Amino acid sequence: MEGEPANALHGLDRFNEGQVLRSLINPAQQRPWLPPQEPVMPDHLARIAPEEIAIELAIAAADTQQTLNEKRRAFAKANHPDGFAAPFRDDANRRMMIANLLIDEAMRRLPRS
Repeated sequence: MEGEPANALHGLDRFNEGQVLRSLINPAQQRPWLPPQEPVMPDHLARIAPEEIAIELAIAAADTQQTLNEKRRAFAKANHPDGFAAPFRDDANRRMMIANLLIDEAMRRLPRS
């Protein structure tokens, strides 16, 4: 329209134009109409029986202190409670406690050198 500032965007003043542009750039504002998604529990966190965790750890008579420590680290990497949403941390913590007990027991049974 004649007499309108060149920077106007369909009747929006400069401030509103900036808000519109920021909302297009800011991912949090891109889809404000979508509700936040509920976290989904990973399937492995449902396995909290010691027998199930023992199978996952695959502790064998041939394991050494080094291999048991590697299994502990790998299990912790995949199951540490800090890596999960709050609703699933209790199960992750339970899995970690059981795995640590199983590995500690296997270490106690290692031959003394």
